[in-house]
Amino acid sequence: MSDEPRFSPVAFALALVTVSLGTAAGLAFVPVVGAYAGTLAGAFVAGLAVEKRPVLEGGLAGVIAGLGVLAAGPFVGSGIGAAVAGLAAINPLTLLVSVALSFAVGAFGAHFGDDLRDGLTETVEEPDSGSTDISDLGVAPLTESAEDEIESVQEATDESATVEETAADDASGAGEKELEYE
Repeated sequence: MSDEPRFSPVAFALALVTVSLGTAAGLAFVPVVGAYAGTLAGAFVAGLAVEKRPVLEGGLAGVIAGLGVLAAGPFVGSGIGAAVAGLAAINPLTLLVSVALSFAVGAFGAHFGDDLRDGLTETVEEPDSGSTDISDLGVAPLTESAEDEIESVQEATDESATVEETAADDASGAGEKELEYE
């Protein structure tokens, strides 16, 4: 475990701004699902921008943006008191589902953005040229009985292939003989 704090106020502020802008933009284009699509996009941008995994910050920013949409939706222009009363009037189960979904979408978006940034910025190691020793892969070597079994299967396969080739040659030769007599 590291001694670094898990929550960064700077990352949270950035996530809150990007998620709020994304949520507002999403609502402008698609009325219902747009809030979640915008939350995902805003958290994705926050994940790209913040160096250390802003998953918690993205999730919390998603919750705040989701609650903001629920509070402001029916009471635009009515003031803070009406917004709080509106949140209190929502069924608690609906509110819980909305909060959980907002957190999940914000956290997923931040994770995906962070993952993409890591994939774009980290160097890819070149594989060693040549063959890989099986012991490097962590695979147990074959026992003698397993090697014998593999050899017997290969021999049987080779023999059946030879028999099939001979039969095919005989069949093609017979066809040629029939053509000669006609």
